[in-house]
Amino acid sequence: CTGGNHIIQPKDVVAPLRCVIRLATAQDEKTIAENRAKEKKAYDVCLQKIAEHQLDLRKLITVASLIEEESASAKESYKIASVIYNRLYNWGDNPAFLNIDAAIIYATGDAENIDTGIDSPYNTYINTGLVPGPISNPGRNSLDAALDPNSTNYYYYVYNPYAGEHLFAGSLYEQEQNINYINSLG
Repeated sequence: CTGGNHIIQPKDVVAPLRCVIRLATAQDEKTIAENRAKEKKAYDVCLQKIAEHQLDLRKLITVASLIEEESASAKESYKIASVIYNRLYNWGDNPAFLNIDAAIIYATGDAENIDTGIDSPYNTYINTGLVPGPISNPGRNSLDAALDPNSTNYYYYVYNPYAGEHLFAGSLYEQEQNINYINSLG
């Protein structure tokens, strides 16, 4: 065997079979080491962003799961993330209610009747802060949004079923205008 290849020819087969197994070369080892260094750097950046959002990994996944279930599209995910973080950290002296319907749907299993009065730790209308754990398995886009949300002054959003997307607002007054606009459409 030369050139880093081993040729294996199994015996006792009807048709000849030839497998070539390539052994790692010095260049391969260098590439593997470079990839590991890139992965470590990306991991360190990820940990830094998690810390910037005052979270641990479980809470980051919880935020990403809320984003996953609330977003109507991938591009909205980053705005939804912004609203969640603004409510968690920029609301003022009092913690804000996240008011996320998807968390109640998770708790009740009922998407038709959102009971905002249900006694559940997943009821973000009566409990401030994050829910106890993830409500779904978030995808890559939602994880990215949770790590790197848009920088906005949005605190509210409402789904516009006629457009298939959310309308965002920075104040309760703007939110009420958005709700009135949607109601005028139907």
